[in-house]
Amino acid sequence: MDSFTLNGTFFAASHGKGAVDGIRGSNERSEWIAVISRKNIVNSALELYDLACSLSKNLFFIFIAREEVIEKMVKLDVEWEGLKNIPGIQSKHFFQSEEGHSICVA
Repeated sequence: MDSFTLNGTFFAASHGKGAVDGIRGSNERSEWIAVISRKNIVNSALELYDLACSLSKNLFFIFIAREEVIEKMVKLDVEWEGLKNIPGIQSKHFFQSEEGHSICVA
């Protein structure tokens, strides 16, 4: 089995309001201005990645090709087969693995 790491934090109360969201918005605005002014033509995700890298010298971007995303999705589907449902998951906010075989939910 291949190994890969998933990392993510989401808090609905601060969604879209953090420092990272401000940086992302600033980059999107710079990219939009470059495209709308016809200084750059973007026809693909890779071209957008190249544009973002050229406009933001102080930030590090990672390009993930569609094929890699699909490959990981297939692996996750296989890994997640047979998982049990967590009743009322929509009202839960915290999940922590306990000894690798159970989960603490709050």
